[in-house]
Amino acid sequence: MQQMPSLQYAEQHGHYQQKAQDPRFVESQLIVGEINKMKVENPEQGFGIYDSLVDQLVKHSAEITRQPEHEREPANWTAPQRCVWRSSNLPYPKRQQVVEDKSIFREAKAFASVNGGRWLVMCPFTGCNGAQYASFHDRRFWCVDCENRAVAGQWVEVVWPSNLRDIENLLMVRPQNAMHWHPGETVEELAEQNQIAQPKADD
Repeated sequence: MQQMPSLQYAEQHGHYQQKAQDPRFVESQLIVGEINKMKVENPEQGFGIYDSLVDQLVKHSAEITRQPEHEREPANWTAPQRCVWRSSNLPYPKRQQVVEDKSIFREAKAFASVNGGRWLVMCPFTGCNGAQYASFHDRRFWCVDCENRAVAGQWVEVVWPSNLRDIENLLMVRPQNAMHWHPGETVEELAEQNQIAQPKADD
């Protein structure tokens, strides 16, 4: 199995990881629990708390948590799926369809590259400059900017280099803002670039 990247990729970036439950909802649930507990354990103090107000709070909290943007995301969603769900401008029912779609348009491919010490995938479609962190585990791409309209909204495969560790080793000696690799560049070319830049770094 190919070694994991050392440079940052989607699974290491907070935007692509599973979100914790919204602390506001946790706090609401705690407040409701404390109110009900008080009414049972200390009826005199709890006498002034109206059940209708408590019920209203519970109903309001439940309605908010059922809104798509506040629902807990499934733990098995991958980084690209989370990116679509959180960043797409599509209506939520359509986002759900994209997230759950397992098909891939095989005639088009996107490629993982390194930019500023990060593994990114650039949108492969003409006229779109979209980019996302590249996922090492789910090698698919769906552009939240152009919505992959060129291929009828289907996912496309992301190609990673088979020699990514060799590439990273050559980039690691550079400052982060100079850590770049484009698909098609060979390790020999990267090494030559390092040699050319070395005298300047030593001055």
